[in-house]
Amino acid sequence: MIISIFKTKKSAPLGVTPEFVSVLSQNHHTVLIEGRAEDELARVYLNVGGYIINTREELLDRGDLIVKLGVPELDDIEYAYGETKLFFAKVSGIERKIIEKMLSQKISFMSYEDLPGFVNKTVSDGSPVEFSNYTLPFLLKLAAKGTKALVDDEALRETLVLMLGKVYHPRLAARLGYPCYEF
Repeated sequence: MIISIFKTKKSAPLGVTPEFVSVLSQNHHTVLIEGRAEDELARVYLNVGGYIINTREELLDRGDLIVKLGVPELDDIEYAYGETKLFFAKVSGIERKIIEKMLSQKISFMSYEDLPGFVNKTVSDGSPVEFSNYTLPFLLKLAAKGTKALVDDEALRETLVLMLGKVYHPRLAARLGYPCYEF
């Protein structure tokens, strides 16, 4: 699987550790990192098997699993089209127009905030080490099986927000007035 990893903001560090990228690469996944190859911090990820891509459009187009600390933006959705796209990002604070665009494009979306460690506040997405160490096992399952991993893993099922044009997240469905489906 091709995994694209985005920064939270253009000027921010990546938000995942080089070890995180290394493990994904060692498990035969292609890892695309947002950045510039001439950036010294980005080269660390090159040394562990990642590929540095400096255009968001290419990251979105090529990636099957799109990891973003923070909420997806409308620009992200413009270039990520189709049933094969899976976002792993934040759901809290997401705008209606972004959800509507994802639904119309049948993009799957899972919220890392709904993993048990984030729900009970034992893990923070503000720490690259905490985020990487906690989410890596879940991302390895997603990378290996795609949305089929939801069948085997209850914690992953709890993170499902959107799939195939339907809403599976009860709080989001209630907030936006959409029907909520069960997986």
